[in-house]
Amino acid sequence: MSKAYYRSLISSNNTKIRNYNSRISKVKKIKDNIRTKFDTEITDINVYLVDCMQSLEGGIDGVTRVGTVYDNLGYLKESYDAVDGNLVSCSENLNSEITRCNDKIARLEAQNATYESKIREIERREAEERRKQLEAMMDAARDTLKFW
Repeated sequence: MSKAYYRSLISSNNTKIRNYNSRISKVKKIKDNIRTKFDTEITDINVYLVDCMQSLEGGIDGVTRVGTVYDNLGYLKESYDAVDGNLVSCSENLNSEITRCNDKIARLEAQNATYESKIREIERREAEERRKQLEAMMDAARDTLKFW
């Protein structure tokens, strides 16, 4: 294979690496947005629920049957992503995608290192061939000079 062939493979791999790095960046952004937006929304919901519970508590003070309704409202509070099973699963899936992309990048970089090694080997062989040709030309020139 030629140096141009290996350089084209390296260029192709570098494009793939950029794409995977871009994907990692997008997945991390999604992960950060989930964490911040959901936490903010959960906090807002829970604050509203606590306000409702306090208003209800004032209105039902002393009514025993309604007391269990009030107690059950506390269980309606939203969980944060560390507790919510769906958000934990989502976060794990996003982490898996980041790991998968990093693994692909590592493989592509290893391929590039192999291709670069092959290019250096081709260049070494070309330099050796040029050296031999130059020596042959020098020997021919010496022989010509001896003849005269």
